Amino acid sequence: MRNSDGTWKMPPPSHTPIFTAESKMNLDDFISMNPAVGWGTVYTLDHFLLKFMKQNC
Repeated sequence: MRNSDGTWKMPPPSHTPIFTAESKMNLDDFISMNPAVGWGTVYTLDHFLLKFMKQNC
């Protein structure tokens, strides 16, 4: 992370960034609420409660 003047708050890691030819930055895929993007399942609150409350009863 950087300060508002562009200087580093902490020095960046010495290793090269992790990426592939297809993806240089995929954080948006992990936080997307679009069910067609990324991994996992997006639930409405009702569906979430139905799915996980059943398992705890």
